[in-house]
Amino acid sequence: ASDAAARRCDARARARAALEPDAAADERIVPADIGEPEAWLCLVEVYAANGRADQASAARNRAAAWLERTEREQVAAEFRESFRRRNPVHWAIWSGRGVAPARRPG
Repeated sequence: ASDAAARRCDARARARAALEPDAAADERIVPADIGEPEAWLCLVEVYAANGRADQASAARNRAAAWLERTEREQVAAEFRESFRRRNPVHWAIWSGRGVAPARRPG
């Protein structure tokens, strides 16, 4: 595995460890080396990969709410479309990627 892939897996593990205890609460702890949307997306993917679809969906909804609030409060109207679509993490959240577990061949 590449160093980048190893770092991403490690970041996902840290994100899960940081967010899972607080996923049902209004408080959240986010690792300092990744943004909040990416931390939520990692949690969505971890839940989905472990067959926890309801929790994956809830985490995705929390991420989408964060994006909506940030977009409304901080992004000028003319940049909102690119805020949603050009950032791959944002788009993954908006499109629902990661909520349903991946099907395994066979």
